[in-house]
Amino acid sequence: REEWMYQQEVENINPAQHAVIIVDMWNQHWCPSATSRVAALAGPMNKTVGLMRNYGYQVIWAPSQVTGFYNNTKVRERTLALPNVTVPEPVFKEVPPFPINATTDGGCDVPAPQGSPWKRQISTLTIDGDKDFLITAEDGPAQQELWNILVAKNITNLIYMGVHENMCIMSRPFAIEQVTARGFKPSQISVVRE
Repeated sequence: REEWMYQQEVENINPAQHAVIIVDMWNQHWCPSATSRVAALAGPMNKTVGLMRNYGYQVIWAPSQVTGFYNNTKVRERTLALPNVTVPEPVFKEVPPFPINATTDGGCDVPAPQGSPWKRQISTLTIDGDKDFLITAEDGPAQQELWNILVAKNITNLIYMGVHENMCIMSRPFAIEQVTARGFKPSQISVVRE
């Protein structure tokens, strides 16, 4: 079948085996409604991420195109200090069409000129330099940095949070298509929806 299926289950888990990957919660987007969505999500997301961190979940920040803002910060240095591990070779599978086709308008619901106004993650979100990691979105290094974390912390399950599921959470170099191509099963991946 070529459609998206929703699955909900309740089970007991070990938080230490889970990583929460926060994707592209930028300070500004070229689409005004996307900027508003991020701002509305950031407060509740920050509370959720803080609780998850306190329960032992590993937090990984994945802010595409703005990693440079975090150069020489504790969270970035922690990430880069991990030893390199072997990243599995990808075996990509065909993905069903996305529920929303954003190829012509970038997914914006109002007319707006496209661009890249983002400079950092929205400041509402708290990054803990002593506990969290922050990875690049550059193809190759992104997969390496993510796998370094997953191996070092014995992570076997991934929880994605952020915006634009059809683009960022699915298709970035650290996203669901990449990790499933490298061996993660659907049962090891979940998405926290807004």
